[in-house]
Formats: sequence, structure tokens, C-alpha cells
Amino acid sequence: MNSITVKFFSHLKEKAGVASASVQIAPGSSIADLKKQVIGQFPALETHLRNILVLIDNKVAIDEDIVPAGCTVSFMTPIGGG
Repeated sequence: MNSITVKFFSHLKEKAGVASASVQIAPGSSIADLKKQVIGQFPALETHLRNILVLIDNKVAIDEDIVPAGCTVSFMTPIGGG
């Protein structure tokens, strides 16, 4: 298992009840896999992780990206534009 840090921002932090969490993931896990695992740990986030901005070590990531060991994954609400 790989240890990573997941950070929650904005209303995601309120729903999770924490600003960050240490999560153990299997090697080769994708962002989609991580989202499922985080929902298992923080069920209140289930409907909130569909349309979010995800960063791996401050770089934008998509659901198919593999999560490297020791990284920081940030879950953020997208910023609306006009």
C-alpha cells in the first residue's frame, strides 16, 4: 500500500469534517479509485466528488491518472467563470 495525503478545500472540507487525511492506496490506483476510497471513508462526500478539480502535487489531474506514492492530492471545487 502507498500512503498519500488528500486535502479538501471549500465545502468539501466542511462535508469531510477535516482539512486533510492520510490515505493508504494500492499501487497503480487511479484518481477514480481514490475517489471511491475517499467516499468510503467520508460518505458525506459521495455526491460532491463528481464535478471537482483534482490536483496531484499541484498539477491538474483527471480520473484516469495514476496516483503516485507519497503525493498530495487536492480535491477542490471548480472556480466558476463568466
